[in-house]
Amino acid sequence: MEKILFEEKQYFRQWWLILLFVLIVGIFLYGIVKQVILGIPFGNNPMHNYGLILVTTIMIIVCLAIFFMNLETKITNIGIYVKFSPLVLNYKFFSWNDVAKWEIIKYHPVRDYGGWGIRGTKKNRVYNVFGKYGLYLIFKNGDTMLVGTNEPDKLKKQLETKN
Repeated sequence: MEKILFEEKQYFRQWWLILLFVLIVGIFLYGIVKQVILGIPFGNNPMHNYGLILVTTIMIIVCLAIFFMNLETKITNIGIYVKFSPLVLNYKFFSWNDVAKWEIIKYHPVRDYGGWGIRGTKKNRVYNVFGKYGLYLIFKNGDTMLVGTNEPDKLKKQLETKN
């Protein structure tokens, strides 16, 4: 019988990312107010009002999509489930039978993996959203995977008692 040992859901909520979103959307909204509502051209070579509204709408949608993107991790006694919503609709399953070794590691997302999100290749996959700790897996076939976590101590404790 499958038993859930650990569950975690992480969002992109870094302060600098939220600030960046506010600045980007704020500039475009300012442009709409200035040009569309007040009739003052926005910039030296202003785009058409419809274009400005369209670009602003797209920027808002992109910022919201990133803001609500999340990494879901479920660890059970039979394996690990990972889903990066909304990019990946179904959980990816990795069986403990295929894992040669696991450990909780501290890492630097930008320096070690080039940033956040789904990174790497099939042989060296990384799923991370926030933080600097992760579950590092080495599979029996030599592939590796890192799944970020904000609760490394809790995860380690649950994994040590899984058997």
